[in-house]
Amino acid sequence: MGNGLGNAPVASPRSLREIHDANLYIDGFNLYYGAVRGRPDCKWLNLESYGSTLLLRDQRLKRVRYLTAPVEALPHDPDQPNRQAAYLGAIAEPNKTAHVPAGFRAQIA
Repeated sequence: MGNGLGNAPVASPRSLREIHDANLYIDGFNLYYGAVRGRPDCKWLNLESYGSTLLLRDQRLKRVRYLTAPVEALPHDPDQPNRQAAYLGAIAEPNKTAHVPAGFRAQIA
């Protein structure tokens, strides 16, 4: 489509729409217990791809922040910290995703 002045394209209102950056913050505890636990097919969820499905048409995913506290080895699951470390290492590979350590304390009554 031209503008009558050679082959220069004419910008449509849709192509002039401003694109906004969006940041995604994920609570690792809620993601795990709300969507991933008991679903082995979701344990290696690509957070950037998932976040992109939540965007509006005029948004682009700028960064992903995954917030979680370190897990502790339990008598019945001593390998839990190793699995968490492997997952945190895997999600750190894409350049948009970062793990943000979160410290939580047990409430003392």
